[in-house]
Amino acid sequence: MLNQHQIIGRLTADPTLDTTSSGINYCKFTVVTNEYSGKGDDRKEHATFHNVTAWRQLAENVSKYMSKGKLVYVDGSIRKSDYEKDGVKQYYVETVARDVKFLSPKSENGSGSSPDTSFDVDDFADV
Repeated sequence: MLNQHQIIGRLTADPTLDTTSSGINYCKFTVVTNEYSGKGDDRKEHATFHNVTAWRQLAENVSKYMSKGKLVYVDGSIRKSDYEKDGVKQYYVETVARDVKFLSPKSENGSGSSPDTSFDVDDFADV
């Protein structure tokens, strides 16, 4: 079986780094992607918001080097969780990141430095 989710989009907010009760770091962030349908005056944009969670060292790098508006490539798997709130069953779908690539140019990285994970967006044109 295959469970693979690849996303290229922009962060909607700064990532948030947290730690589990057992001391494992994780980072949550949201990536927005856009699709277009129709032509000419009937062309419409459809935004999809993807909830992403990164773990351990990847979480630390994401929270350190990424911020709202940055272009990223995320490779991961989709996980669905359910829970009950006020007697109603709720569902939460997220992408658990295996890898996150920083696609924004270095000039957009604020501090002027970034980890050795930068790629050109054209590298993923066929994704």
